[in-house]
Amino acid sequence: MNYVLGLDVGIGSVGWAVVRNDDDNKRIEDFGVRIFDSGENPKDSTRNSQVRRAYRSARRLMRRRAHRKQRLKNHLTIINLTTEERIKKYFETCSSDIISVRVKAINEKVSPEELTACLIHICNYRGYNPFYDDFDDMSSQEAKEAKENGEALSVISEIMKNGQYRTVAEMIAKDDYFASGNGKFKRYRNSAFNPNTVI
Repeated sequence: MNYVLGLDVGIGSVGWAVVRNDDDNKRIEDFGVRIFDSGENPKDSTRNSQVRRAYRSARRLMRRRAHRKQRLKNHLTIINLTTEERIKKYFETCSSDIISVRVKAINEKVSPEELTACLIHICNYRGYNPFYDDFDDMSSQEAKEAKENGEALSVISEIMKNGQYRTVAEMIAKDDYFASGNGKFKRYRNSAFNPNTVI
């Protein structure tokens, strides 16, 4: 005897049907459904797994960022550019914001520790790269965020082009678009280094 099992697996139920598939006798042997708690919040229909996934993603992001910065500092120590002690002392004593240091480095020679601070900052914020190539593969929320990111990138590209800025840091430091926190883009300036968050 040949049987075919069909399953319909959802987030709140599993349905099944068993079909007898003999040449002379085709019939449904059994069918049914099991309904269970889907883990959705009844107030807004969000799933508990989404909340856990968001926390897990945040933990991974922070761990990977810290690991990336530590590898950079290790490499700069290996090539004898600076040492961990000098880097730590620099972050504890400096009063400049990182954007100003990055703009200064365009035209002037900077100390190894200032260069390290610039590299750590760039390493910390690597930019935006869309996960999907096509909006059709995204959920509505992901498509909305991707569209907003794309529009923001277009605005930034225009500002860079019109102002003939050489780097993003120079654009942030000099363009009026970033002069206050009231515009579309925040005033992206670290007023002082914090060794607990920057390193």
